[in-house]
Amino acid sequence: MPTNFTLTLELPQPTVKVAVEFYNAAEKQKLLKYPTHAVMERLVKSGLEIPTEEFLTYYLFHKKRPGKEGWRNYAEVGRKIGHALAELSEWVDFNGESVSTPADLAGQDRAITERIGESIGLSVVSHMHGLTAADWDRIPIGRYSSFDYQIASDGKHIIQMEAKGSSASDNSRKTSSVSQHKTSIADKKKAIAEREMQNAYAFPADLRYGTIAVMGESVDDPVKCLLVDPPADGDGTKAQRFRLLQRMKFLRDWISFISPRSQLASALQTRLAALERLPDPFLLDGVPLLKGSGKPFDFTPIGGMLGEHASFFTSKSKITDGPAGGVVVPLPSGDLFMLGIRETLLEQAAGQQLRRLADYKAEHGPEPKTVECVVTERGLSELRLPSRILEEASKYGGYYTFELAGQIQYSDTGVLFGVLPIDKDQ
Repeated sequence: MPTNFTLTLELPQPTVKVAVEFYNAAEKQKLLKYPTHAVMERLVKSGLEIPTEEFLTYYLFHKKRPGKEGWRNYAEVGRKIGHALAELSEWVDFNGESVSTPADLAGQDRAITERIGESIGLSVVSHMHGLTAADWDRIPIGRYSSFDYQIASDGKHIIQMEAKGSSASDNSRKTSSVSQHKTSIADKKKAIAEREMQNAYAFPADLRYGTIAVMGESVDDPVKCLLVDPPADGDGTKAQRFRLLQRMKFLRDWISFISPRSQLASALQTRLAALERLPDPFLLDGVPLLKGSGKPFDFTPIGGMLGEHASFFTSKSKITDGPAGGVVVPLPSGDLFMLGIRETLLEQAAGQQLRRLADYKAEHGPEPKTVECVVTERGLSELRLPSRILEEASKYGGYYTFELAGQIQYSDTGVLFGVLPIDKDQ
């Protein structure tokens, strides 16, 4: 039996508190005309507690996709994640309540504030509309100004948002940087309006939001999210279609990353192309994906496999006590990082349960889990594992298995990730 290590790596804190405010009275009056006005007023009154794993999901994963340059294989992913974790640990204080800038910095790193601005803004707007990370996508950068992200929310509205980030010693004051962000959002709004009048803007929206996150140095003042109103257009008729296609793209990317040469990844890519060509993609609701043999995919658990997982996870790393699996990649520290997906989401994807996929939102939160790590013989040789793990690793076929334990973050999108610490003293 592989050795079961019970080391865990706890998140620095369970949530990140955010103080939500309207940018000013004028912006408030415009935003209160939005259908989410009641939610906005509650957020302004009570603030928002973002689960730390959600904060990290948006910070680490939102702009990264398996097909994107720099995110093409396991080694690249490991380097990216390690770099992001190092940035946060060295430049951002998780102060027990929120996040703040260490007081001994001469100035916060601009790239970090931008990514934190995106993370906070996406979390706040997602909370307003019941969205998950699977819903968001960046609008392609073109020759004219556009907002950063667009999304079909609950099937009623297509949403766009522009997220900005800033830092200051005192985040209760609007610094020149914050004012410049507000001006930038207004300039983009004006440029978009001009293009729309010419029928030359390809990304209509029903609702648009601007958010400016401001992180301060005080541990007593939570990171702040200022809400700005950019007007929008559209009648909501394309919202359901857009949301489904965005969810399908998210699934395609994650499944292709976890199992790039699988029949499921190939079939999902082909089906997505078909859905994009249909005016109403829901016409294929319930029409399952098929293997090359013409048979549908089967996710019936295999008896005898640890945790009763489906055959899709045979050569994948698996959560030992639950239907989820994926891959493990090395971090610069020598620890491993797991990225995975829930089996129920795979089943819905293979069965093309499109309406369920469009509304999918899983329970989320951190869980201490044991992972049966599965790597190739070459992959094992590239890991810096203690001799005890190497000696007790089991071999089957061309793969080696061993167990590690850690804190796994389950996302509401159906994906999961977490660090698996290695006891380097053994």
